Amino acid sequence: MQDKRYPKSHFMAVGMAIGIPLGLPIGLLIDMIAIGPLIGVALGTGIGAYMEKKYNPNPLTISVEDDKRERKSSWRLPVSSCWAFLP
Repeated sequence: MQDKRYPKSHFMAVGMAIGIPLGLPIGLLIDMIAIGPLIGVALGTGIGAYMEKKYNPNPLTISVEDDKRERKSSWRLPVSSCWAFLP
């Protein structure tokens, strides 16, 4: 795994995907279900930062064109999900 390169913040997303399911049972144990995902995000951020530092010391850079294309298409999901709630 050391010889592969990943985009910057790749492992932060992986860490949050791991942390949120870990935080949900914690929220159930303390009888605050809404606090569980918040605890999970905090745990996931810590896990992701550790993994980012260990496995991705030299991250791939995103080209300017890819960044512009990503920003252009990032509005589509929130707008399309709002249409679902209109009567």
